[in-house]
Amino acid sequence: MTSPHSASEQLVSAVIPAYNAAATIRRAIDSILAQSYPRVEVIVVDDGSTDGTAQVVRDSYPQVKLITQENAGPCAARNRGVAEASGELIAFLDSDDEWTPDKLQLQVQTMRAHPEIDMLGTNGWRTVGEMRYLAMPTWPPGRKLSRTHITDIFSPRHLMANSVLVKREVFESLGGFDTGQKRYEDLDFVCRAIDAGYQVYCLDEPTYVVHVRPESRSNQRALGWLILAGRMPTLRKLDPRNHPPDRPGALTPREHSRVMGEQIALAARDLLASEDGLDGAIEALDYMRELAMPSVTLRILRWCAHHDEALFRALLPAYGRWLTFNALRKVCGVGGALRRRQQSHAAAALLRGSPV
Repeated sequence: MTSPHSASEQLVSAVIPAYNAAATIRRAIDSILAQSYPRVEVIVVDDGSTDGTAQVVRDSYPQVKLITQENAGPCAARNRGVAEASGELIAFLDSDDEWTPDKLQLQVQTMRAHPEIDMLGTNGWRTVGEMRYLAMPTWPPGRKLSRTHITDIFSPRHLMANSVLVKREVFESLGGFDTGQKRYEDLDFVCRAIDAGYQVYCLDEPTYVVHVRPESRSNQRALGWLILAGRMPTLRKLDPRNHPPDRPGALTPREHSRVMGEQIALAARDLLASEDGLDGAIEALDYMRELAMPSVTLRILRWCAHHDEALFRALLPAYGRWLTFNALRKVCGVGGALRRRQQSHAAAALLRGSPV
């Protein structure tokens, strides 16, 4: 769907991976067709659905490019969609979610004003029944644009695939989404982009709506196992010890150990409170062997897990609450405000052409 008066605008390819989405796919497609940005092609990749998803798209949206394939997962579906896309810019939307009408217009304008940006994400809304809240807490509310770091991705400022607009050449250079990544594939993709040296930024404006359902993939398992299955593989890829000397990566050994240690502790806390109990928590703490520089706190917790179960059960939840509070403080508190001010200055320097 291309406007005859917008040939100078960059074409954006919007890719929707869909599996058994007959009940929600119209909402997703309609939100793309309603974009104020004039040049958008819509690509739906039906990933082996058995509920007639492809027929819904075929019957109701002749202007949409429909691709069907055997079930291979959302990463493979997104990669297939990009391979069939014609756009210079690539965006993604899950089949049960939607965009606000000005999403692409806002992002394209921002990337045009800041040509150094390779990937641009945004804030969004999450809805659970009648409740609606921001996916990423922000303070102060007037902040617009800031550069994203890997430490942000492992915090409440996690950029979702629904929000990302990325240059096609960047997507291709990264090899697309890692089809071996079974969970947190969007987190993995953004982290690999930052680690490869690409400029990833985030807008505070919410431009998408996630409809959280009980059967959503993110709700199928305990958070602890999700962290171990999804975030640990990504953190292994980011380990600075695996980088060549001439390209050290985005994280120092100390930063990597801190981020990974925090994730291990959060996974252990969740598993301790679940039916997996102590055994699950110990399994999570065993990932400490991979850390270059494990913290003293984690070492104490691991010792307690093996030698003093009562003390461990008392200390781990308290430590987990502190990690959660600290993450929110960095986003919303004094430290977070100072950092965001520095990031906003860096964004303004981009526009002026000054070194960041």
